[in-house]
Amino acid sequence: MNRYVRLLCLLLALVLLPLQAFCEAYSYDITFSSVPARPGTITEGVLDLLNMVRAKGEMRVNDNPELGFDTTLDITLEDDPKTNLDFHIYGVESNMHAFSSLWNDENLFINLPAMLEFSMKIYNHMDIPLQRLFILYPFLTVNAFFYPVNYTQDYLAFRRNETGEKTVDLAALQEMGNVLGDLLYGDRAFRNWLSVMGSINQAGEELSYIWETWPEYAVSMGEIISIQTEDERVWKRAEDDTVLFRETWSDNGSATVRILMPGFINGTDMTMDYVRTAHDGMYDVDLTFSIGEGEQLMLSGTFTSRNIPGRMPAKEQFTLDFDFHGPLLSTFTWLEIGQDGYLDAVSLTDSLKGSVRGGPDGISLMDGDTELVTIHMKTGDIEMGEMPEHTVYEMEGLEITSLYDTTLNELVEDVKENAIEKGIPIIIHAPVTTVSAVMDALQDSGVLDLLVSGFSFGEGGGEEEWDEYSEEYGEYDSGTDYEGSDWDEPDWYGDGV
Repeated sequence: MNRYVRLLCLLLALVLLPLQAFCEAYSYDITFSSVPARPGTITEGVLDLLNMVRAKGEMRVNDNPELGFDTTLDITLEDDPKTNLDFHIYGVESNMHAFSSLWNDENLFINLPAMLEFSMKIYNHMDIPLQRLFILYPFLTVNAFFYPVNYTQDYLAFRRNETGEKTVDLAALQEMGNVLGDLLYGDRAFRNWLSVMGSINQAGEELSYIWETWPEYAVSMGEIISIQTEDERVWKRAEDDTVLFRETWSDNGSATVRILMPGFINGTDMTMDYVRTAHDGMYDVDLTFSIGEGEQLMLSGTFTSRNIPGRMPAKEQFTLDFDFHGPLLSTFTWLEIGQDGYLDAVSLTDSLKGSVRGGPDGISLMDGDTELVTIHMKTGDIEMGEMPEHTVYEMEGLEITSLYDTTLNELVEDVKENAIEKGIPIIIHAPVTTVSAVMDALQDSGVLDLLVSGFSFGEGGGEEEWDEYSEEYGEYDSGTDYEGSDWDEPDWYGDGV
């Protein structure tokens, strides 16, 4: 099951890549192709189905990312109208709404940060690794680190010393380190992100250790000096002039960044060099990084891209090449061609090397000169019409993570007729390899047993949980100001996260 979900993660990432558009409005028509997968594997079932899929729709994205997107999606198998599934998805990155005749056009509200936490509960209690799907979504990682890093801006305040240089003193660094350490336990998004990483491999434990020892590390840096000009910013240690951070930029969008954090990983350095060159509305990017070294190496690698479009869909050919090494890659799955010529999903140990080739007609995951999985994409301009304007406060609908067993049963009762009506033609049309793969995955994960036994977890539903918390903490009164009191706020989302 783990291998199946990891492979699905990769395929979903490939599918969504061309849809992360920056242009305002366009139509798309997507099909897939792949080399033959190893017979009898779940990989074969997944790819056989993908090779039948055709996805068409329209995408509208507001220039202001805070105002979100609006997209329609119609999926069919080999253009058979009986297998059509229609979707309408809109919102912002964190909060999305999804409608489909598959679930009787109920408004399903998807709170992505909550889904990450919810998936960990499912994993802890049912051993279904849903968290591997959500950790791939870039917003969740950005959201996890944005608040802690942004919060430090109040403490990373440079003040001019007697020589006129801008500096950060030891007291400010120590306070910043303490705040970041506290956020490990206080910031829910960051804690959940670490929990997911820890469930995949030991990354969560390593990152937790780094975060907990951050206060001592910050103080060890000593006084930091900041020097800034019109096109460059430099931070360096006062005691030895070691450059910790250097950033340069130009008006056309080109930039360079150099980061050095000496002794950051158990006494070893963390380094990063980033160069972005802008030309003709496209970018070339060269990235080299190393987190630790020798026996303390966590991850190192290079990422090189050429002609990455500033706006999708791409107008010219572009390339992405990457070569990563380190124990943090272990347990992830990648697609490779074996000596017998069949494509298979393999578990990574400590290395990952690959490339992506793309252009106006699609995007391909490559193994050398061989196209492993290709997304063929045709796009066309459409009338802009009224551009989407959404906010994070649009939270109407049924939030999946907030359903009790009673409301979940009501939803299942409401949508099952449509789901069966839509699902049967797909099952009939789908390859036998796909049906077999899905049944094997459902059986291995325990989902099949859950579906057979139903969703009833007790007659009292969520009320039993509430009673248990009430006995331990007392009844919660929304009209009472608990700030500064001795009342210990319970974790209403349950344990195991």
